[in-house]
Amino acid sequence: MSAGAVAGSDAPLLRSLSGLRLIAALAVVYAHSANAFVSVPALRAVAAVAYPAVDLFFLLSGFVNTWVWKPELTARAFWRRRAARILPVHVVTWAVAVPILWIELDRLHVVPSLAALLFLNAWVPDHSWYHAANGVAWSLAGELVFYATFPFIRPVLDRLAVRRLLQIAAGGVGLVMLLAGLTVLFIPADLQVGLLYINPLPRAVECWSGACLAVAISRGWRLRLPVAISSTLIVTSLPALAALTFRWDTDLPAPAMAFSNQVLPAGVSRPLGIVILLPMWVVLLASLAGRDVDGRGVRWLSWAPLVTASTWTYSLYMTHGPFVKLANGVLKHVPFTRTPVTGVLIEVLFVAASLLLAWAVYRWFERPMERRFRTSGGPADVPRQRAPQREATRALSQR
Repeated sequence: MSAGAVAGSDAPLLRSLSGLRLIAALAVVYAHSANAFVSVPALRAVAAVAYPAVDLFFLLSGFVNTWVWKPELTARAFWRRRAARILPVHVVTWAVAVPILWIELDRLHVVPSLAALLFLNAWVPDHSWYHAANGVAWSLAGELVFYATFPFIRPVLDRLAVRRLLQIAAGGVGLVMLLAGLTVLFIPADLQVGLLYINPLPRAVECWSGACLAVAISRGWRLRLPVAISSTLIVTSLPALAALTFRWDTDLPAPAMAFSNQVLPAGVSRPLGIVILLPMWVVLLASLAGRDVDGRGVRWLSWAPLVTASTWTYSLYMTHGPFVKLANGVLKHVPFTRTPVTGVLIEVLFVAASLLLAWAVYRWFERPMERRFRTSGGPADVPRQRAPQREATRALSQR
């Protein structure tokens, strides 16, 4: 397969990656909401180790934006289409999150909130900044760094040999892992998240590592490792990550029924999750993408309902943060006995409600607004394709 097959209507379906993206999004939703509702230590440990799923989003973003890129697309057109996809939901969720925080906390960090609207808050390694307004939107800053450089660097990748592409991808991943390891060793725990986990530059490096993988796979390179093995590596590493980072004692803080942006319990290190899981995400991405391109996608990940629901993942990601805060605020005033069982029940209901909300936002706001802004500036973001391919590629290239 030539490099040109990466783009346009000839791009093979990536249905397994669509299903994987949905699962990763649900893991992030669970990570944030379980910290608020669940009191069972084992379940909260699972939530703690779900945070590194964010790394997969950045790898996927770089991979899929490269996969669907068209050589004739100008930088201005690319940026316009990214803006049409990102901005409407971002602005609305920001506008919803600000008054919720203001009412519940009886205060508002005005400058950090305005910085969050402009994607600038993630550059300040302070909790009141990078989690201002819609606390999950910090990740968009790393995406913007990638988008800003993409039209200029993407054509260069086509001129590189496969071996060099793989070296760059491995070097990028290794660099982020090194920075994460140094952060764990030498940076105080309360500064680790802001200096590395939130920092847009390492996240943009992850995007470019995914981009290099996409071009290499389009040229015929395949990772000769069964998906079952790469998946097993990730699953078996999670207990180790929990054991290394989670405090298994009786002093765990209660669920965050008080309304605020919560930090993880003491001892949980998100940078350590990057060190352990980032290379495994790369292996899983490469093995799944190769199978998708060869027409041997993983059946259960390619299941039609999963692929359909994966189109809601951007709305799911952006709405669940304010939704957690709103649910916390409501539950503070609901008289009921908070037990481990009721916490789990609330969590299940919350995840289901989050999916329903994401579907509604996608159906009646995100998709119509994207079409409106995108078509007003030129042709569609993805060329005319079969309906399943449009859905699969769209689900993956959000953010």
